[in-house]
Amino acid sequence: MTNIQINVKSGTITCSPSVVRALQNSTVAWKSNEEFTLTFQALDGTGPVPWPFVGPEPSWPRSSFQGNLNAIAAGAQAPAYKYTVMVGGKALDPIIIVDKN
Repeated sequence: MTNIQINVKSGTITCSPSVVRALQNSTVAWKSNEEFTLTFQALDGTGPVPWPFVGPEPSWPRSSFQGNLNAIAAGAQAPAYKYTVMVGGKALDPIIIVDKN
């Protein structure tokens, strides 16, 4: 499991780690000291992507989220996502790179 800690201090959002490499089908978990919202886009700038986790997108905001990354279709290139963490009107854009097993 990959754990990502979101901290908000003096109006500044930080994520640790800020760049994540995770395997398809693996679990990624976010936890924060404040409620947050996650959205995902393609790292190449082509825009929003379908929800990258197994199961439906949860209701937002929340103080934690854990999900299993979708499998990569045979022959497809592994995706890289830029995700946005929103807390109280402020945003941070870390990166997730999904690797094939």
